[in-house]
Amino acid sequence: MKLFTAIIIAGVLVLFVCLWWQYDSEQQEEAHAIAVSHMVPEIAKHRVSLHGSQDEEVAVSLIPVFVQSFSEWSHQEQAAFIKTERKKGIFTAERANLFRALIQDKSLNDVQRNNLGNTVLNGDPNEAELPGFFWKMAMDETEGERWRDYAIQFTGLALTQGTDNPDVRQQIEALIVSDGGRLSATALVQVGRMQAQSLKPITKDFWDVLWKESLEHDSGASLRLSALIGVMGRCKMTEYADHVRQALSSARSYNTRRMAAAALGDIGTVEKDKALLQALTKDSHKMVQMSAFAALKKLGVP
Repeated sequence: MKLFTAIIIAGVLVLFVCLWWQYDSEQQEEAHAIAVSHMVPEIAKHRVSLHGSQDEEVAVSLIPVFVQSFSEWSHQEQAAFIKTERKKGIFTAERANLFRALIQDKSLNDVQRNNLGNTVLNGDPNEAELPGFFWKMAMDETEGERWRDYAIQFTGLALTQGTDNPDVRQQIEALIVSDGGRLSATALVQVGRMQAQSLKPITKDFWDVLWKESLEHDSGASLRLSALIGVMGRCKMTEYADHVRQALSSARSYNTRRMAAAALGDIGTVEKDKALLQALTKDSHKMVQMSAFAALKKLGVP
């Protein structure tokens, strides 16, 4: 009995020591990151006197030195630094340049870069440059697809925050039409957001061309077609209700048909929509039937 009790006590002590060691390690890493974060403004704001003047370019040239060292930190140290810096609020131009440089560091994981992107999006004083900055990364084929997807989302958010960039918008539209994959679908969602907010509305010709292009290339796994139907529903594009009905009855992918059923519920042109009733009773996939049922209920069908 005494031996059993001693083993239990020893086990509890070992567990306590392990937990304390983990806590102490995390505290040290965070303290180190915070200490370094206090050094960053000094690094970025450092000036070298040249003939009695202060050279702005010298401050910018020091940023890569910090970025190189930052990539060698542990993920916990990087995360603690990012968390600390995000709390500091409005950026100076130097801090904005630093964070932009960090975002482009491909050694960081996508979650960290995403956090940095949100920070820049909400605090960069040079917001007019942000659509082009994020779009350049989105089109960089050496980047991973997930980060390119994030970069497209950031581009759309930068545009919807009121910073217009006609060149970037044209390139987004070109990507949507030319590519039917995930990136195209993500870009389409961003365009849909602008359309829903009545920001930079897209012409009818664009939607017509895109619909034809999407339907003709419906391989059964068309993310773009599904995204397009979703946009038509959210934006209540009544003029395209017949197009959506066509997709509901003929699209190869059940997910596209499911999206079409939901979109008809959002558009809301006909109370007892025949296409929805047919999907409810005859579609082979349960998810489509459920979506049609929800849409009919939204339209007031008991």
